[in-house]
Amino acid sequence: MIDASNIYTPQRAQNIMTDDDINKVFKLYTDYKDVIEKVKIVTIPEIREKGYTLAVNNYIEKKKQEIVPPSEIRRQYFEAFEEMLEAEETMKKLLLEGGYVNE
Repeated sequence: MIDASNIYTPQRAQNIMTDDDINKVFKLYTDYKDVIEKVKIVTIPEIREKGYTLAVNNYIEKKKQEIVPPSEIRRQYFEAFEEMLEAEETMKKLLLEGGYVNE
């Protein structure tokens, strides 16, 4: 199984597969090895196990995503928010000093 859904060349109205893109897919085919998020070598028993479905997403192994705890996200958000408030205050001070705005 090869997931070539991300191997294309974007064009204005639609995406196309150039010779280079086709060669990339062909190389994945001829290498005949598992590649995370791209290729999975499957057997007939594995396909039977999945109810004979040939949907690529049922077979291709995905990278494990890093899970960030909500408390860390919240901390980063408030840290960025404080930095934004400080930058806003600095900008206001500079604009007032430069005579660009009146309070």
